Amino acid sequence: MKRYFLDTPYGQIHYAVEGSGIPLILLHMTARSMDEYTEVIPILAAKCQVIAMDTIGYGDSDKPSKQCCIEDYAKTVIMLMNELGIERSNVLGRHTGAFIAMEVAAGYPERVDKLILSEPHYHDERMRRGEEVQAFFKTWVRFWQEWLREGTKADGSHFLEAWEKIREHDPSMPPSLINRIILEHLKAGYTSTNAYYAVFSYPMEERISLIQCPTLLMWGTKDVITFDLGGPIEKTNERIKRKKIVYIEGGTFVLPNMMPKKFAEPILEFLEKPGV
Repeated sequence: MKRYFLDTPYGQIHYAVEGSGIPLILLHMTARSMDEYTEVIPILAAKCQVIAMDTIGYGDSDKPSKQCCIEDYAKTVIMLMNELGIERSNVLGRHTGAFIAMEVAAGYPERVDKLILSEPHYHDERMRRGEEVQAFFKTWVRFWQEWLREGTKADGSHFLEAWEKIREHDPSMPPSLINRIILEHLKAGYTSTNAYYAVFSYPMEERISLIQCPTLLMWGTKDVITFDLGGPIEKTNERIKRKKIVYIEGGTFVLPNMMPKKFAEPILEFLEKPGV
């Protein structure tokens, strides 16, 4: 992959390009980076031009000077498209990346051909104030805030704490992947949890209805259970007008890393066929 940096008002954004043909922009979850797609990029790039970017504040992109919102993140996607001279593109996002992709499609419909949303868990104002979301912030988000701010210990036991926290989500995850995820939290530093606040400040219930392009909704069956924040996936599914829905059996929050072929196959099929 060829790697580059783009200057933006938010700071430099790190991105990479592989393959040729119709463009496909990849947007990652929090607190990952384009590394989330390392195993799947070669499969996708055999059929299209893959453009993977590190969301501002993550990976090798700069840390922003302010708390960004989903709309800010979406603007950087458009800035990258402008830089590359791409008038229209397919856009794929997972978790946080799915909300960014959603806003690109809602706010800039003339720039998106097809949309792929992986795990775009529904939330509205009532759910954002609900017990499930509050519990998520008190456990997962607060853990990483405290770990990054106060967690360093002379005996290195803080790494074991992070290791165990990540492995809670998927005990079958290989140690090498856990290492990569911990490294990404360290690289993001104090901005590691910023995008969670952006997601749960985003008026999804208003913006999702603006999506007009053909959309592929992808759900990993284990991921749905892990990140059940009180918003049944049916609420997302029913609010997308032109859609195809795919469930990947056994898919976890590290689905592209652990099951790259199962993740890539429905995407390529969706992109190759006209309409939905």
